[in-house]
Amino acid sequence: PIVYVNVDYSDSPYEGLQAYEWGFIKEGVGCGGASVGAIVESAGKVTCKDLSDKVHEIYRGIMGFD
Repeated sequence: PIVYVNVDYSDSPYEGLQAYEWGFIKEGVGCGGASVGAIVESAGKVTCKDLSDKVHEIYRGIMGFD
């Protein structure tokens, strides 16, 4: 089977994450693979929204927006 995660950053408040949707950032298998693994391993208890929320939380911390 083919599995993928469709996390959408187009509505992100952060331009750096919106750049994923604009095609400026190349994603290999790291983020996508980790996302699929988290969802599969949790039997669906982790959702795309959960992943997006956590990415935003980590991004805020890294960028010093907290």
